[in-house]
Amino acid sequence: MMHKILPVICLFCGLGLQAGLLREATVVLAGDAGPKARFAARELAYYIGEITGKTATLVTEEENVPGFKIQVGDTGDSGLDMSQCQYDGYWLKTGTDGNLLIAGRSDTGTAFGVYGFLQDVCGLRFYLPERAGTYVPRNADLMVAEQASLHNPFFRSRYLYAPMPYDNDWFLHNRGIERYKNLHALYGIITQAHAKTHPEYFAMVDGKRLLPENGREVWRQQPCMTNPEVIALTVQYALKYFREHPDEECVSLGINDSTKFCECPECVKANEGSGNTAIGDKSYAKLAIHFYNRVAEEVCKVYPDKFIGVLAYVNINHIPEGSQYHPNII
Repeated sequence: MMHKILPVICLFCGLGLQAGLLREATVVLAGDAGPKARFAARELAYYIGEITGKTATLVTEEENVPGFKIQVGDTGDSGLDMSQCQYDGYWLKTGTDGNLLIAGRSDTGTAFGVYGFLQDVCGLRFYLPERAGTYVPRNADLMVAEQASLHNPFFRSRYLYAPMPYDNDWFLHNRGIERYKNLHALYGIITQAHAKTHPEYFAMVDGKRLLPENGREVWRQQPCMTNPEVIALTVQYALKYFREHPDEECVSLGINDSTKFCECPECVKANEGSGNTAIGDKSYAKLAIHFYNRVAEEVCKVYPDKFIGVLAYVNINHIPEGSQYHPNII
């Protein structure tokens, strides 16, 4: 279940007033800007040059420069209401001095603000990866109108699997973000090291525990999803992840890449009524829901606003009638 999706909020976009001539702009980087915003500020200066024929100077906020300025990142004295801004949303706001501020609630949001400005205000387009797929309009006299708008995404997570570095840049330029991660993960929680000390952690198939002899064999089964210690270890893994990554909203707890689920008496009982999948394979959906709901209940006692990401995958790719996942499961 997703959070309520908030639409773009435009308070009074396009007022018709002219804030400044783009080719005369200086890009000012806030002192506490993070790595994404810093990279985006460099690209902003570069693309101003591509558009107008005059590359913008990039300075830090400590440097006092005259003329029209585009500041990347909020210094805290702008009066922007960030309570309305989502994690990856951003403000475009002209100050009383006529300078433009691009600022998000997070480093990611500020970077997205730069790319939003380049696309929505300047007309730049990142159609395909690399230079050949980038459309740069040429306009030496482009004026930047006064701005006062808050931009929040319609879709909270916008992810495309992109294996190549240039694809990742294109993904960033188009304001893509993987906010809810749900990759294979259980193999990193119940590992080969547990085989000798805790064989009961592993799947029972045909009356025998599948004890892995190497790391790859851990991938080829699911752990025992009713074992209280397996549940506790998974909870500990999630809590540790959120402690170490406080800005992340979701931890990946996807099942392993396998169709072998535990059939110990407790798991069989928890899975009663799952039926079959759409292609006729035995379903373990109720077992998975039992496991993940127990984990989510414990995680939410500490982090009520965090999520756990699971995979609707192979034998758990549906939700049996009368069952439901915890609302903090994506």
